[in-house]
Amino acid sequence: MKQDFDPKNVKKLEIVLCKVNAERIEKTPPEIDLAIKREDNYSILDQKEDSFSLKLNSEIFVEPEALFHICLEYRINYELSHKVTKEFIENNIEIILQPAGSEISYMISTLTKFFTHNYFVMPPTIFIKRENSK
Repeated sequence: MKQDFDPKNVKKLEIVLCKVNAERIEKTPPEIDLAIKREDNYSILDQKEDSFSLKLNSEIFVEPEALFHICLEYRINYELSHKVTKEFIENNIEIILQPAGSEISYMISTLTKFFTHNYFVMPPTIFIKRENSK
């Protein structure tokens, strides 16, 4: 039976920014439309009976290559009031990672302001491609 994630069951949540790699790209943007892309990937670092730790990598870049390239790495630690399985984590990964979304959005807007003198605000939503989370 699939168990859904319920925020009421969270006893402890910790989001730690571990690494930032931000690069300003000095290329002149082409005269075509630019697209800001974001790719999010995660891995399970540790899992115990009622707790787990994840590593979340978020890469933000412009296509075609211009302006900036940002890589953020977070460690997310949860302690819940029930048993945790790998299947539970994988089935609920987007809602589990949701609290990190606003942190990432804030970091992106701050760094892009520094690089481009404009804020690029991205929605605080994290989408995980299912083939990356096996």
